[in-house]
Amino acid sequence: MCTFEFQTRTRIIFGEGAIDRLGALARELKFRRPLLVADHGLQASGHVAEASQSLAGAGIEPVPFHDFESNPDTNMVEAGRVFAATAGIDSIIGLGGGSSMDCAKAINFVLTNGGSMRDYRGHGKASKAMLPSIGIPTTAGTGSEAQSVAIISDAETHAKMACGDEKAMFRVVILDPVLTVSQPRDVTAIAGYDALSHATEAFVTSKRNDVSSMLARDAFGLLEPNYERVLAAPDDLEAREAMLRGHWIANTAPMGPVYINLDAEMQEAKLAEPIGPLPRMERSPDPTDDFLLALSEAGKADYLVTGNKGGLLALARHRATRIISARDFAALLA
Repeated sequence: MCTFEFQTRTRIIFGEGAIDRLGALARELKFRRPLLVADHGLQASGHVAEASQSLAGAGIEPVPFHDFESNPDTNMVEAGRVFAATAGIDSIIGLGGGSSMDCAKAINFVLTNGGSMRDYRGHGKASKAMLPSIGIPTTAGTGSEAQSVAIISDAETHAKMACGDEKAMFRVVILDPVLTVSQPRDVTAIAGYDALSHATEAFVTSKRNDVSSMLARDAFGLLEPNYERVLAAPDDLEAREAMLRGHWIANTAPMGPVYINLDAEMQEAKLAEPIGPLPRMERSPDPTDDFLLALSEAGKADYLVTGNKGGLLALARHRATRIISARDFAALLA
C-alpha cells in the first residue's frame, strides 16, 4: 500500500511582471524594514533597484546586503548577521540565484537563533521562530527558494553543510520569468542542467510516490524541450517561463542523491561546475558510461540514464534496475 504526506508551505506568485507585486506582498506580511539579500550582479542588472522601487512604493524601506559571493560560507553569513543586527530589520528578502537564497536563509538562522551555521547542520535544529521572508529567484535551476535548506560552506574546513528547518521556508516566492532573461548564457546552461537533474532525481529516488512522480514528469516535460531552446534564443520569454515553471515544480518533489556524468557536448561548452555545489550530487571523474555501469553493478542505482540530447546522464544511488537511453527516459517521464 502506498502512503505519503505532501504539504506546501509557501505562497507562489507566478507571471511576467510579478516583481511589481513585491511591495504589496511585503506589506501584507507587515514588512517595514527588510534585509534585501542580493549579490553584486543583481545590482548591475538593475533588479535590486526594481525591487527597492516596488518596496518604496508600499512605504517599505529595504536595507540592501551584498557582501557575499557565490557559494556563501560561514564568514559571509556572519557578516550578514552582524550587519542585520545593527540595521533594525524585521524581515528578509532573498533576490537572485541559489547563493542569494541560501545566504538569506542562513542569515535568518543565526540572526534569530544565535550561534553559527555549524550549529544548524542537519535538520530541525532551530528552536526559535525566524523572521518572515520572501524569495525571488532570478535563475531557473537551483530551486533553493522551494526548499527549507541553506547550503553553506564551512570557511575553515570548506565542507558543504546542509542546514534545514521548516521555519526557514520563504512565506512567499515570486517567480517572474522576465528576471531570468538577464542571466548570462553560461548561468542559464548551468541552472537549466541543474533543473533537469532535479526532475530526474525526483523520478528515480527510492522515496518517490505518486505525487512526486507526477511532479517529476510535469517538470521534465517543461524543461527538456525548452532547455536548448532558451540557450539558442535567450530572449524567448515563453521558453524562459517554461524553464522557471519546470524548475519550481521539480524542486517541490522529494529528491534522492544521483550521480551526474557529463558527455562531450557539455564538456566542450567548458562549463566549470555544471551541476552546482550540491552535496547530494557528484561529478563523475570518468566521462564514460563505464563509470556509471560500475556504480550500477555496485548496487547504487535505480536507473542508469545514458545521455544524448541535453547531455543528461543521471544515476540514483540505490540499485540499478534498468539501463536506458535519455530518449527512452524522457518517454518514461512523459
